[in-house]
Amino acid sequence: VLAAVKFLTGKAASAVTATETAGRAVLDTGHGLTIIHCLTHGIVFVMIECQDYAKARFYTDILKDTVYRHGMAAWIPIADCYDEAVAALSGSRRAPEALCRAFKSLQEGLSQIGYHSYYATLATAMIAIGQAEDAARIVDFVFHQGPQRWILPEFLRLRAATERAFGRDAAEEQRHLHIL
Repeated sequence: VLAAVKFLTGKAASAVTATETAGRAVLDTGHGLTIIHCLTHGIVFVMIECQDYAKARFYTDILKDTVYRHGMAAWIPIADCYDEAVAALSGSRRAPEALCRAFKSLQEGLSQIGYHSYYATLATAMIAIGQAEDAARIVDFVFHQGPQRWILPEFLRLRAATERAFGRDAAEEQRHLHIL
């Protein structure tokens, strides 16, 4: 949580350092569920948000290994989500099909673990590789579900990003100017 606060207050380098410290501590526990929970609910997310894709990849690989080693299949959709998002955002793999499969996997298997931040990560990756239509589908899905209150601003940002990608921001801006 401290790392996320540091990131959100504009201190990305401090966020990465705090995340690395937390990562070492959690890995030292050796407890599968604790490792999975910390990686999925903070560590990987912060590394992605800080655009430290090498560390995000490192922790995503640990996440996948831990999920499989401890037989916690319910976490596979999240591990796949992060795996594909990191690959797209880092530029190592720009396959919209893989991101779409990760989205479908989250939809089908996430009800007991669901945080909408995973969908935001996928939508961000879709936008990064030029797949605004797929990102818009994810954003629409979350708005249909009713986004979790804490992540609503991120989904509004993502909706604006998809609208810009479709070239609709100028028309919308003109419409608002006429209203004023």
